Amino acid sequence: MHVEILRRYPVKSMLGEELAESVVSERGLAGDRARAVLDVATGKIASAKNPRLWRRLLTLEGARVPGDAELSELLGREVRVIDVPPEGAELERSVPERVLAEGIEAEVPYTVGTLGGRALPRARSSTSRPSTSSPPPPSARSARRGRAGGSRTCATAPTW
Repeated sequence: MHVEILRRYPVKSMLGEELAESVVSERGLAGDRARAVLDVATGKIASAKNPRLWRRLLTLEGARVPGDAELSELLGREVRVIDVPPEGAELERSVPERVLAEGIEAEVPYTVGTLGGRALPRARSSTSRPSTSSPPPPSARSARRGRAGGSRTCATAPTW
């Protein structure tokens, strides 16, 4: 395998950074999604997969995160950057097809997932039923950009 570009995302849903090399374990790239933004009011993890609330996260570099007060002001709600998920932490993922059809400002159905758990569909009426879970993470390897024998990146780190 030849790896052209190696990127990691230090904070969930923020912009990433290009790396020359990285250790890849069963948990993914070292330092990938090591931190996340917690919505203090709801106790949920912020995700740009809910663009109506969190699209501004995609304007920030994960390697240069502002302090909690500045970030809260930018996002328009009180948040904290955390590196340990709270017990039972959840995140919302908007149904992508509905976002595309109705726009990012629309209140669309979403799934609610617990970290390390399965996502359940939720409409604003709180209807829920099980959905599929994500695939297991890749096995432990070392990755270097531009060298054979590298590894794939993990789409989601197990913590977030």
